Amino acid sequence: MLLFYQYKIKVDIKNNIYIYIYMTKKRRNGGHRVRNRGRVIRVNCNNCGCRVAKDKAIIKKLNRCIINGNIQKDIMDASVIPNYIIPKIHINEYYCISCGVHMKIKQFR
Repeated sequence: MLLFYQYKIKVDIKNNIYIYIYMTKKRRNGGHRVRNRGRVIRVNCNNCGCRVAKDKAIIKKLNRCIINGNIQKDIMDASVIPNYIIPKIHINEYYCISCGVHMKIKQFR
């Protein structure tokens, strides 16, 4: 029974035997990205809406243009400023582990 657990045996001064049983850890970091923090803010998963710790969530970074590609050329031609660059939106999308694996953003669990 004790094959799958880590255990330590300690004997005190009065010859009392104590067995401390610890479950084995699957990951060294416990599935979190940032160490030495007590609490981390929680974010909503973009797919299912569940709350996930920010350092545990899978982050997908998107850079999108504000304007659709069809209209972009017309705006560039009509603008007064020469060589005007249309700004982009930088979006972070957060996914929980199960949704990230399901949507194949992360290939392994």
